[in-house]
Amino acid sequence: MPNALIRALRFMRAYTGVAVLATLAVLAGSVADLVAPQMLRWLIDSGIRTGDTSVIWRGATGIVVVAAFGGTAFGDIAQVPAVGLKHPKGIRDISEWYMSTVSRRDYVYAVFEGQSEIALANLARIAARAGAFVDVVNICGTDFGTQNSSFCSPATFRSLWMPHYRRINEWIHANTRWKTFKHSCGAVAKFVPLFIESGFDILNPVQCSAAGMDPEALKQKFGRDLVFWGGGVDTQRVLPFGTPREVREQVLRRCEIFGQDGGFVFNTVHNIQARTPVAQIAAMIDAVREFNGAQPL
Repeated sequence: MPNALIRALRFMRAYTGVAVLATLAVLAGSVADLVAPQMLRWLIDSGIRTGDTSVIWRGATGIVVVAAFGGTAFGDIAQVPAVGLKHPKGIRDISEWYMSTVSRRDYVYAVFEGQSEIALANLARIAARAGAFVDVVNICGTDFGTQNSSFCSPATFRSLWMPHYRRINEWIHANTRWKTFKHSCGAVAKFVPLFIESGFDILNPVQCSAAGMDPEALKQKFGRDLVFWGGGVDTQRVLPFGTPREVREQVLRRCEIFGQDGGFVFNTVHNIQARTPVAQIAAMIDAVREFNGAQPL
């Protein structure tokens, strides 16, 4: 039997085990859903501080929460067309939107400013009720990079986006224990210092296949100030079209680079693409386990 098929079967067997555990977890979760709110209410009513409550919660559940509350994705091009609205108003053409960041800058700034006001009010409400149970909050998925260039200049980012990002991040850091997560695909090396200045803690997806996104340079320049959440393996070429050996080599090398002195969460560079062979995915998982000193699946 070919080795790739054997590995695929082993992967599927491991996945089946996970599925069974997930099913049991769902059943257990149904009970927990009934008990947890009462437990939390009791903890708060007993005078235990919010921070202590969160420690008890994590100790009991082992859960770490990454949340996306919405409302802070300033100019995210995926949302500009407003496909969820029947009769969207405003600037909805993608080309027109990008031109407006230059030709209608005052208008765009005013939109962002109003969005910030609403977002901060909502964040205050969310933090008051669920703040103790969130660890990381995804602020936005606005992409500033393309494969070889960028959608705007750093100067435009500084004047148009940074004031609002900074306002949101500063409020979060002053009022919660959350870490803030910034997603931006593409060649964004020249924006990374601005992301840090804006108050972001985490960068994703770390597209090392884009121009100027050398892993060693990124880690050396920005590793003290930023967590890299991604960059673990290239999903444009290596993972879908490489060999399992090539996948393993890249994963181990990326873990070595980004994992030095901490500040790294392994993740593929964006989503695993359709028709990516199972053998490559298994090789990726095995390589991460190998790096962490665990046995392969």
